[in-house]
Amino acid sequence: MTETPEIGEDMAEDGFAKSLLEPEIRWVLSKSNQFLLFHESQFEVKNLDETQLNQPDCQFKIQNYSDMETDGRPIMLYASIGGDKVVVRCEQDSISSERIDLPEKIDESTNDKLFYMEKSQASHMYKFRSSKFPNKYLGFAPDANLNLNKLVLKTSEEPDNKCEWRVCDFNGSLKM
Repeated sequence: MTETPEIGEDMAEDGFAKSLLEPEIRWVLSKSNQFLLFHESQFEVKNLDETQLNQPDCQFKIQNYSDMETDGRPIMLYASIGGDKVVVRCEQDSISSERIDLPEKIDESTNDKLFYMEKSQASHMYKFRSSKFPNKYLGFAPDANLNLNKLVLKTSEEPDNKCEWRVCDFNGSLKM
């Protein structure tokens, strides 16, 4: 159950307020059990061994936000690297990283760093829908130049739909 903070009169009707709860620490995995990680200024999706799983670049934090307009779960997804918060940021068709202090409130109705975490009742997996581009989701695609899978924005209708993720508790060991 997610608690939401009291929203003052100065909060915009269509804005977001940061939850009072601490962020959740999670591993984020693709359907093929590859892990989301932050590596050398970009987000990648790849296989990791047990030693690598204990590194902070594959442990993501989910910061909840309240939303005045929808029933979705607005969140910011980020990794803590060297004391910095590195958030997932969406552009038209791509994903970038940005080091920021998480805002206490967001006055806009959309934000390039805010996603709606939506759970599929059938698969028990999650999709992360962009608040900035509402028909696009976090997914991954191969990058032949770099020989890896990178995080991208995709529509759910794309034939190679790789937009569903498992979100697992981080507790030092992973039981599949």
